[in-house]
Formats: sequence, structure tokens, C-alpha cells
Amino acid sequence: MSGETILYLKSRKVFGSLPKIHYERIQTVGSLVSIKEKIELVAKDLNVAAPDSVVDRCREAASAVLNSYIKEQDCNHKEKDLGQLVKILYEKENKYVVADLADELAKFHSRTKHSEKVTRNTRSVSEQDAELAVQALL
Repeated sequence: MSGETILYLKSRKVFGSLPKIHYERIQTVGSLVSIKEKIELVAKDLNVAAPDSVVDRCREAASAVLNSYIKEQDCNHKEKDLGQLVKILYEKENKYVVADLADELAKFHSRTKHSEKVTRNTRSVSEQDAELAVQALL
């Protein structure tokens, strides 16, 4: 025994990279600030946080983006949760691919909750789920 400290480094898969955001297309200042804030939180968690955290951050970012988009279509729109936004995208906007991706984010988010895992017998969020959540922001 030499008394030296040994550090073990574990490699971890990176969840991908964030899409290029066209902030100039966002028409309202409040939405712009909210979206920038949420995307920055995703960027911070991207390489250091657990998959659960990445999924949660992506869900929040998607919610901010979709609320902004729907608000531009309907100025009377009030902020809604991602699950409610999915319904609007399916029924009123006919944005099926976006709605499907948002629905997946909502499902991944519920898998981060212990009560959902027990009640519905679902698996935990994996690194692949977190990577899909990041790519869903494209």
C-alpha cells in the first residue's frame, strides 16, 4: 500500500446536443425569456445530470415552446400543462408529429415519479429516453 489516492472515472453517454433555436421567430418578449430560461436549464443538465432530470428539463422546455406557439395562434390562450397542449395540437392544430413527441415527453416525465412506477408497473427512465427527450426538442 503506497497511500496514493486512486480515482476511477466512469464514462457516461452524452444525451446529444441541443437544436439551434431561432429565437428571432418568437414574437412575445415573455415567451422569449421563458423559452431561453428553459433551454439554458436543459443545456446545464445535458452532460451532468441523471436521465430523470434531463427528461424533466426537456418537458419544461417543450411546454414553454408549445405554449408560445399556441399563444401566437390564439391570443386568448392561457398557459397549460404539456398533457393539455398535446390535446390542442391533435384536435385544433393537426400537428400530429409534434403532438406525439410532446406526448412521449409527458409519459417519460410520469416515469420519474415513484407512485407512477408502482401504480402502473413502469420501468425507470433510461439514458436512451433522455436522449429521445433532447431530440424531441428539435
